Amino acid sequence: MRLCIFFFSHFVYGYNNEDEISIDPSIGIIINDLSYTRIGISTKNLILNKVGLYYTLEKNDLNNRDLLGINVRVINNLYFNFGYHFFTNDNIFEGNRKEIGITYSFKNIPFLIHYGYSSSIGSTINVGYRIFIKQKALSW
Repeated sequence: MRLCIFFFSHFVYGYNNEDEISIDPSIGIIINDLSYTRIGISTKNLILNKVGLYYTLEKNDLNNRDLLGINVRVINNLYFNFGYHFFTNDNIFEGNRKEIGITYSFKNIPFLIHYGYSSSIGSTINVGYRIFIKQKALSW
């Protein structure tokens, strides 16, 4: 019950400023291979109110792989993402997977959607929830 109150509090109390730092958990799929589940965490606006980091783990019954990258805010609510297959890569100099993508953060609601593309994997999609570090003050 407390978790539901936490998630829906943004709707009751309003949305935070896009410039604020946020932590964004997400879940998604690889569109061309539905056997993989993507679980991710990202931060927005850590450096210069524009640059953040993200980490995504792609997992199925047989294999795990990951992406580590940065996201850069281009305009309000729109981020470009650049990721690299890092920790689960056996040979860091061979078979490197790179992903580029965009993230859209909805205005007035704390949800986001991420679309990525990699030439070796294809299209990916994640949906997430923005948790702002500094909450907006209540005004009555």
